[in-house]
Amino acid sequence: HPTFSWSPDSRSIAVLGHKTPKILHYGSLYLWIVPLDGGEATCVTQNLDRCLGDYSRDADLRAGGDDSPRWLPDGNSLRVLVNDAGTVHLWEVERETGAMRQITSGNLCVTAFSSDQQGNHLVGMVCTPDDPMDLFEIDSNTDRMRRLTHVNQELLAELELSQQIQIEFESD
Repeated sequence: HPTFSWSPDSRSIAVLGHKTPKILHYGSLYLWIVPLDGGEATCVTQNLDRCLGDYSRDADLRAGGDDSPRWLPDGNSLRVLVNDAGTVHLWEVERETGAMRQITSGNLCVTAFSSDQQGNHLVGMVCTPDDPMDLFEIDSNTDRMRRLTHVNQELLAELELSQQIQIEFESD
């Protein structure tokens, strides 16, 4: 499912795609920059061993959102969602070097995000193992988040949820 966005100067497209199209959904998604002048596409995250986009909702019916990469206004960096050990976090990627900086952290999944025109203020759809989904304001300079909605508060007050136990295994 290719997801893409225009660069601020309208000369490139950022797209999430595979390195090996034959394996499609079974492979990881990477960030590619495609120049509109017909030049070669560049994989910006070629050394990343994680998948981009939101894969947290593939096996269930949770509402998700647009997990496309988003350009910062200067065109030098993009924001993407990165899957890691059962979580999905918001990261910033430098276009030229591929250097990455994690914005959110914790045992949660950011399933969609948006920012203002200047790229300073972020809002994300965030879920945790014991809270299905709410909107949060995300500080792009720290990992602090402020809840904006309480969509499931009434339902969750009626339920006795079991405590989640996260199990991780090392792989080769």
